[in-house]
Amino acid sequence: MIHAYDPKTGKSETAVSTYKGKALNGLNDLVFDADGGLYFTEPMGSSATNPVGRVFYLPAGSKDPILFADKIAYPNGVAISADGSRVYISEFGKNRMLAVPAKNAPPSPETPYVFGQYEGGIGPDGLAVDKEGNLYVAHFQAGQIVVQDKDGFKYGTIRLPESAGTFTTNLAFHDGYLYITESSKNEVWRIKVKKAGLVPYGLQ
Repeated sequence: MIHAYDPKTGKSETAVSTYKGKALNGLNDLVFDADGGLYFTEPMGSSATNPVGRVFYLPAGSKDPILFADKIAYPNGVAISADGSRVYISEFGKNRMLAVPAKNAPPSPETPYVFGQYEGGIGPDGLAVDKEGNLYVAHFQAGQIVVQDKDGFKYGTIRLPESAGTFTTNLAFHDGYLYITESSKNEVWRIKVKKAGLVPYGLQ
């Protein structure tokens, strides 16, 4: 389930826990869109040989999620493009990134497609997007961040130092830095960047 916590009041409540009367199972990542709706991933039990993972959309003010995408090999990280037109989904089990038209996006000829296919490591984990639309991908067990431009072309890679672990998991922009979590050594790294990240919903 997903809990909502208000730091101003200290109040906590369940935001969503079921889909069509059945309990959600092993949720992983989430992101808000500009309307306050919430995309979240449910990877538990899925893999490259059993692609049963799902992604849901929870409209603002609702407790009833809508199935957004399914039959995914371990959907992990999730992010929204800078223009709000597509949702990026880390398909961890197949070492690739999917791009799916967003729920409230204007009509477009785009259909769900493979935005990036990666080599080495295991698969893409957490995501971040900068204001120019570049996508930053924590590549798990590769010890690196893959960067793609808004058209899917590889912009470059950011590698952690040799002394760091390779289990890169999550990313966040803050005050001129890109912060990177690494789970095998339980460390947080940061790198100075020239591009600013998207401002999260609620801070705009």
